[in-house]
Amino acid sequence: MIVIEKIEGNIVRLEIGEKFIELPISEFPKDISEGDVLTFLVDKEKTESIRKSASEKLFSLFNKKR
Repeated sequence: MIVIEKIEGNIVRLEIGEKFIELPISEFPKDISEGDVLTFLVDKEKTESIRKSASEKLFSLFNKKR
C-alpha cells in the first residue's frame, strides 16, 4: 500500500510498506491530502505508443544514409 504520509512545502512523503520516498508535489493531483492511499493504473495503449515512438527514433538514428 502507498500512503501520503506527509505534505511539507513542495514535497510529498510517501510511505510504501516500511520505506519512505519523497517526490515533488507537482507530480500529484492538486486535491491530495495526508493519509490518501494511492493506486497505480497501467495504460497499455500509452505504453505501446511510447515503445513505438522509441523504436522509430532508434531506427531513424541507425538507418540514416551517410
